Amino acid sequence: MNSPAAVTSSPAVSLSEARHTALLNACGYIAPAWPLDRMIAVNPWWHMRHWHPAKVASRLSVLAGVQAQLPLSDFRRLWQQGVFTEADLRAAAAKPGTTELVDILCAALDDAELPARSLPQWRNISQLLDELRDPQRMPWQDALQQQISRFCLAALQGNHPLAVPENQCLYHHWHQSIAADSGLEWLLAAPGLRQTFRALPDDLYALLEVALDELRIIPERVTDYAHALLLDVNGWASHLAWQAWQANLEQRQLPPRLLQLLAIRMAWELALWRSQGASKLLAAWQAQQHQLAILETRHAEAQHPLRVLARACELAFQRDLATRLQNAALPGRQTPRLQAVFCIDVRSEPMRRALELQNVAIQTAGFAGFFGLPMAYQAVGSSRLRAQLPGLLAPALRVSESGEQAQALAQRRQRRWNLQAGWQRWSQSATGMFGQVETFGLASLAGLLRASLAGPQSRRPDETYSDWALFDGERSLTHEERLTLASRILEALDLPCFAEEVLLVGHASQSSNNPQACSLECGACGGHSGEVNAAVLADLLNHPGIRADLLRQGWQIPTATRFIAAVHNTTLDSLEVHGTLSTQAQNWLQQAEQQARRWRIGTLEGGLDNRSDQQLLRHLQQRASDWSQVRPEWGLAGNAALIVAPRTLTRGMDLQGRCFLHDYRAEHDPSFQRLEQIMTAPMLVAHWINMQYNTSVWDNRRYGSGNKVLHNVALGQLGLFEGQGGDLRSGLSMQSLHDGSDWRHVPLKLSVYIQAPVTALQQICERHQVLSELVGGEWLYLFSLDKQGVATPVLLRQQTG
Repeated sequence: MNSPAAVTSSPAVSLSEARHTALLNACGYIAPAWPLDRMIAVNPWWHMRHWHPAKVASRLSVLAGVQAQLPLSDFRRLWQQGVFTEADLRAAAAKPGTTELVDILCAALDDAELPARSLPQWRNISQLLDELRDPQRMPWQDALQQQISRFCLAALQGNHPLAVPENQCLYHHWHQSIAADSGLEWLLAAPGLRQTFRALPDDLYALLEVALDELRIIPERVTDYAHALLLDVNGWASHLAWQAWQANLEQRQLPPRLLQLLAIRMAWELALWRSQGASKLLAAWQAQQHQLAILETRHAEAQHPLRVLARACELAFQRDLATRLQNAALPGRQTPRLQAVFCIDVRSEPMRRALELQNVAIQTAGFAGFFGLPMAYQAVGSSRLRAQLPGLLAPALRVSESGEQAQALAQRRQRRWNLQAGWQRWSQSATGMFGQVETFGLASLAGLLRASLAGPQSRRPDETYSDWALFDGERSLTHEERLTLASRILEALDLPCFAEEVLLVGHASQSSNNPQACSLECGACGGHSGEVNAAVLADLLNHPGIRADLLRQGWQIPTATRFIAAVHNTTLDSLEVHGTLSTQAQNWLQQAEQQARRWRIGTLEGGLDNRSDQQLLRHLQQRASDWSQVRPEWGLAGNAALIVAPRTLTRGMDLQGRCFLHDYRAEHDPSFQRLEQIMTAPMLVAHWINMQYNTSVWDNRRYGSGNKVLHNVALGQLGLFEGQGGDLRSGLSMQSLHDGSDWRHVPLKLSVYIQAPVTALQQICERHQVLSELVGGEWLYLFSLDKQGVATPVLLRQQTG
């Protein structure tokens, strides 16, 4: 075997600069997907946001058959449920000459059908050949996807014997591997295929140049063709895009691994072209290259009626929310007896409402769940760093437990980790998850029953640790640096005053046998519990020296005020406090938990209304520890809006767990710097969450992960397979979105309401290209709220002409 090929930073002369740029552009359209052990929501169309969503939808529909709206049958159900009206339809289609379209849509919603259209799609070489292939044989499309997936699974795991180091070329290793595979041509009934693969260029750039030449790709279609090929292996492409994203955050160079994957996929095209006879494909292949623009137009026209229906649903939601905000009864000022700062997560809204119902002197606030701490957590006793901040950001700090008990804690952890490691490796294997009983029989069933009936395991003692060390690299933060950090976070929190007890409430989820558990954790904490962030901030703000210097800086924090870390368990509707609370506050929290549980239990299953509070809690605990439970909670399903305003505007309002709530007071932010931070971080996180849920509903095959019961974890937590193979899957499962009868998430683009002047919002958007693209391109809807809660749409120059 030849020595491994190193990857150079620039292409060899064999690939023209124009082609190289076109191929890199295609790679640039692929958004990152985070691994399972740090899974956060992401907009899979993020790197195409410079286009309007309608353009992206028609392009993806042509290139890969992607669905970008609900089908008519689902809109019909929403129409029959009264979710939107004919008035909403007419407003959504408010352009000259659309009366006929509205009439057609109304008829279609009343059980007629939309006019049928024949919509050809782009077909890669493998797909064209599959149309001619014997149906008794394995389709080329399935074969190449399986082969590429098996290779990537080995090549991209750092501890695998066949792992490919970052400085070596994936394509080169793949080529050597497939050239040595004597069984492939037998499996596919394709004599000579192995020799065809052997004859391919061994150099990455030479292969790309030869393939584009021999496949006769016209210059204006190089990017489109490459994009179509990457969409064939979108799961692995998204994983490699994540590697590139992380390298960029860490400011380190990474070879063009997406381009290497593209070369692997294109090599399959060239091999099939050569071995299966190019002449029979040539006419169709050349014709579709010239017809792609026409196809996009036809797909856009066919999608337009469904876009109007989707817009009608969005307008109906916005109309209802705007009416409620405008009619909000603003409460009078109260001296707070208890304050609780929650994450902006939509699941916080019902718990905040329940807590506020206990007493008018209870104040809650919404803040990004990482509590402004740009940190990575290194558990004492571990060498691993865990990012505890949004995926958009790179950690600037490292935190770890410290103090007299830290060493004993490290030893306890090490014992526990050693015991868990083998079990976790097996339980997440191909035979381990829902197939455990089938594999090991009744003895395993008994163990699972004991685990399920015993209720959840108690929370780990290390999660309640309260003495923390903060580092910049290997250097401990100085007192002055800790003081600056504390002051900056207090400025961002913008609490009007301080109660004696101030809860800092992170959130966490709880489930068993759930490879996608991180998707239910705090997205602002990198797909982990926000518990550590809350504990670190409480420790920082309670430090006597920090408090004394904050007072000298002008912070009027009463001596009696204590900052107390807490965790909102979103699966159990519980509030777990890491410290001592007054008896009154404990009672308030207990009553709030019980109220929130009763509100939410009906969304999980029926027939539980007559259960006692203790029975409801026990039932939720059993669900959380049940290995067969595929719906431990609904996560952020239903999310539709972000409200950035004082809590007084929404207090007492039942927002049904559909709104992210971030506190903000424009009068305390004359330069609008805090507003700019909110719009460039929490607003983007909310948009990512919204679009992951939307796309997972629209096209679960492409952007979701299918049936959770069939999930197998790719070793190394890279992602999931649905069943035993296929492309890597990384989006949300169907069970996270659908209850078996209906969608629990109806896709609506995010509506953002900010209590700030229109001009300030426009200026911030125009200073940041990403915001200009999102707002100007209608990826989300931005509204300015006045003091009375009246909403005004914020339009940018490209929207007003």
